[in-house]
Order: sequence, then structure tokens, then C-alpha cells
Amino acid sequence: MHGHFFFCVSIGVAEAGQPVAGAVVAPALSSHWLGWQGGPVLRNGEPCRVSSTARLDHALVATGFPSDRSDPATNNFEAFTRVKPRVRGVRRCGSAALDLCLVADGTYDAYWERRLNAWDLMAGSALVLPAGGSLSALDGTPPDLSVGHILASNGQIHDELLTLITY
Repeated sequence: MHGHFFFCVSIGVAEAGQPVAGAVVAPALSSHWLGWQGGPVLRNGEPCRVSSTARLDHALVATGFPSDRSDPATNNFEAFTRVKPRVRGVRRCGSAALDLCLVADGTYDAYWERRLNAWDLMAGSALVLPAGGSLSALDGTPPDLSVGHILASNGQIHDELLTLITY
């Protein structure tokens, strides 16, 4: 839509509601990711891992905004305004599955968003953990992908970012 290159096809497998395997193909970017619990995470066939960025002020993070932004409690603007001055940069590509892949391969140091659907999250979430990252709900509890509030990170900046995006 609109000629934007950040789109993909994603397929995730869950067990007891938790992501265990995922595959994401971004044809316009000539990229694909594949991974599973206990196995490697691959980008275009090469092993990848989350970044090693340990300082929030050096972090490149990503987020998104729900299409219905009428509810201030879940529209993500307040969190965005708190995070933006504390990080190196914030990106918004428009695909949760791709954003999660970019955390898993170390391109982004973290990604958070609200009000996503399980099909937006399952495949990419399945890649973050075996790539060495952390995944939580926005209150720090284990993620409930059916609720759709998520923070994925390299693990090193997770708690500090969580305090900024929680309200």
C-alpha cells in the first residue's frame, strides 16, 4: 500500500499461547528470517543475534501506533514522547513482524507497541528469544500475544525502556 517496501508474510507457531517458531519473508527487501525455540535464528540463511547495545542513549528502537488512536491510554503517543529524547533514534516501519525480526537480527535494539493482533506478533516474537533477546508485556509480565501489548529487546536495555513506556 502506498508503495511502502516494509511489508511481509509471517507464519508463527505457538504452543500453549507462547511463540515457538517463526518464518518471515519480506520480498521487497529481499530478506527472510527463520527461527525456533532451541534453534538458531537466521537472516537470509546466516545466523543472527540481538544487538549488544547496553546504553539506552545509544539505542535505536522502533515502535508503532494503532490505527484507532482515539484512546489516549493505548495510543502510544505519551510513551513515544518519553522515549524519543532518551534514545539515539526511533523508527516506525509499519510492520510489527518486521520490527521484531529487526530486533532479533540486531538492527534495532528494541521494539514496543500496543494493541497488536496475535498474527502480527507470533512469528517475529518466536525469533527474538532464541536470538538472545527479551520479550514482555508492557507491565513487565510474560507477554500475552492475544492482548497485543509487547516489548521486545536485546535484554540489556529492557528494564530501563520498560519504565519509560509503562503508564
